[in-house]
Amino acid sequence: MLEEGASFIRVEAPLKHCVEAARRAAMVNECCQELAACRAELEEALEAVRSLDWSWLGRRSFAVRVEKKGAGPWAFSSMELEGAVGAAIGRAWPEAKVDLKLPDVVVRVLAVEGRLLIGIRLVKAERGRFEERRPRRRPFFHPSALEAKLARLYVNLARAKPGDALLDPFSGTGGILVEAFMVGCFPLGIDVDPTMAAGAKENVKAFKGCAGLIVGDARKPPVHRVDCIATDPPYGKASSTHGLSAAELMASFLPAAAEVLPRGGHLCLAVPSWVEVEELASSAGFSLVERHELRVHGSLTRVIAVLRR
Repeated sequence: MLEEGASFIRVEAPLKHCVEAARRAAMVNECCQELAACRAELEEALEAVRSLDWSWLGRRSFAVRVEKKGAGPWAFSSMELEGAVGAAIGRAWPEAKVDLKLPDVVVRVLAVEGRLLIGIRLVKAERGRFEERRPRRRPFFHPSALEAKLARLYVNLARAKPGDALLDPFSGTGGILVEAFMVGCFPLGIDVDPTMAAGAKENVKAFKGCAGLIVGDARKPPVHRVDCIATDPPYGKASSTHGLSAAELMASFLPAAAEVLPRGGHLCLAVPSWVEVEELASSAGFSLVERHELRVHGSLTRVIAVLRR
């Protein structure tokens, strides 16, 4: 990774891999190939555009889209910059025509942190794809069900690859299992509640997926080895912890998870902010790779932790 900002990251990687990552990502709006970068000044933007070779456009149509991130101040409006950059491209390569409605190519200009990042859009996220799988649209619903976008996030943070065996030891209504199947994994779910396990099976089937579902205890998983684990354990609110506190549940679950993960394997899970997940993970033989906080409501902040065996 070259740089991480509040609303963007810049990476140096093969375009094919960037496109693949963006297409399965949960929290990415779009992926662009960077062509130039300059200070956030109109003349510098035009100089950068004029210095580029636009012959690759051929006879395709294009449109320029500007997005400002942050407070600025900006010495230009988005419309002004779009028009100026579009005109500069047109002069540099007259064979390409502007089409503001359905362009073949979208030229993106991101105004952020005093700079302009100029590139072309490779992938734009389909916002509706997760909406189709939201909890209330699944055949089996429970208030503790995880939103599809978050479920995909957990799968991705677990470093799940196509062909991997992914375990969700607190599978609930099966949201993580659905998303794991969508990215090409072989999902396996465990839940102590037979009703939940049956409901998860129904939900996975509704999206033309398949998963192994087991009624069992996550603290004693009836499996020998999996490639990665992604899970959203119960917190004792809408879901039941069967008399254990969230910390007690994690203290007994993490050593069991370590037994079924290979060395170097990853586990992504969420816990309430008051659970000392790093200390518990270390005691079970895990190291903390990432830690992210997500506010759920006034009394609950979810910590999403990525652990490495």
